[in-house]
Amino acid sequence: MPNFNSFQLDTSQWSLMDDQSAHKTWQHNKFSMDVMAQGLTLSPPTDLPKNYPDIRELTLFYGDIAARQGGQLIEVTLRAIDGVEAIKTITTAPLAEDQSKSRYVGAWIFPLEKYFCSIHFQCIDITPSHPLTRVHRYLYELPLSIKLSGEVRRANPFRRK
Repeated sequence: MPNFNSFQLDTSQWSLMDDQSAHKTWQHNKFSMDVMAQGLTLSPPTDLPKNYPDIRELTLFYGDIAARQGGQLIEVTLRAIDGVEAIKTITTAPLAEDQSKSRYVGAWIFPLEKYFCSIHFQCIDITPSHPLTRVHRYLYELPLSIKLSGEVRRANPFRRK
């Protein structure tokens, strides 16, 4: 049975804010408005598009989600991390409480046959370095530092039947 230890993250630059059975949240030690969240769902990711892993379908799917939140999709990419299929997304939207500021959210999603894990990074446009640059850096660093268990590496990727 997978758990958070199945997807070990480097949290050395992050402080744990919330630790629940299916969700963990950290705040960055230097950029206090940057948040990393990890979710683990012990059921298949059945909300993915019917033709997953078709990149065009994923682009439409995540673009629609971003638009419903008043934002836009910046990027969708498919990539294997340590031999496990993963989806990378980046979106942006204005902050609900201050429309003059933007938030950028980048994610790695590991859609597996019986469960999925998502790791999101949210950066807000309030510090000297640009939030999109920080999101890109976090998304770049994660595949270099994440440790996937053998159970995860052996798991079948999600496919509709």
